[in-house]
Amino acid sequence: MGCISIKNKSKKLKESKCLESNTSRIVPLNSEETYTSQLSDYVSLAFLGAGSFAEVLTSKHLPSKTYRALKIIAKSRLVNQHIDEQEALKEISILQKLNHDKILNFYESFEDETCFYIATELCKGNTLYNRLKKQGKLQEPDIKSIMHQVLQAVDYIHNQGIVHRDLKPENILLNSEDSNDIKIADFGNACELNTSEGLEGCFGSIYYLAPEVFDGKYNEKVDIWSCGIIAYVLATGQPPFFDGEGTNIKEMIQSLNFKEISKNIRGCSDDFTELLCRMLDINPENRISANEAQKHSWFNPHCQN
Repeated sequence: MGCISIKNKSKKLKESKCLESNTSRIVPLNSEETYTSQLSDYVSLAFLGAGSFAEVLTSKHLPSKTYRALKIIAKSRLVNQHIDEQEALKEISILQKLNHDKILNFYESFEDETCFYIATELCKGNTLYNRLKKQGKLQEPDIKSIMHQVLQAVDYIHNQGIVHRDLKPENILLNSEDSNDIKIADFGNACELNTSEGLEGCFGSIYYLAPEVFDGKYNEKVDIWSCGIIAYVLATGQPPFFDGEGTNIKEMIQSLNFKEISKNIRGCSDDFTELLCRMLDINPENRISANEAQKHSWFNPHCQN
């Protein structure tokens, strides 16, 4: 789910084993055909990460002889917002609608009495968060490469009427250790946008939450704010807010002073800082969109904003 963050460890399971479950019905992506499958088709190889609702394993899919990430979501830990009227997992229905080069490829899903299971492609480069932990911060060309891909994916998601609501370095996967090619992952907190009513609910990690989330009503622009915080973290190696004694993160987010936090950005161009300012506009109506951000002069030096 949205609270899953890939931990910086490669904890091996004591032994590779077939996962056992009742026979389930699987609906493959872009297919109307259903067929019978069993969880024992998957062999668990290693632990990838865990959160409040789920854990993720590296697994081998025996029928196809391919390696996949298998997300196991405990039904008992879910809240109402994660389930639709047919008692199906919303994350699955959202993944079935998405097909983009910069979004983790969804293979199949199934369930038994206790869990939902989601099989996706396996990225070998770990997470952007892990790279940050190793390097401290990134150089501007690398930030530009990564953020352009993130904004491409976010623009696509928004055009599909979907809001991610949990964008952060832990949910950005790298195709390989030495590559900037990324995939957006974990749609556990994602939802479809009702433009007439807006969205409600506080989802995601607090450091990446937009200020309007705390006010109760918001739209897709919350993802843009998260992108801005991600870019800031990539450039500085730290979030703009610190949860220390006597501090209130919520108040700090709602009263963000961009001029003040931009003092921590060193060695980056004015174009980068200007785009960051527009992504971190307190007013969501004035905040730049993902589509507009891709056209910014930071990505296109010959263009004027």
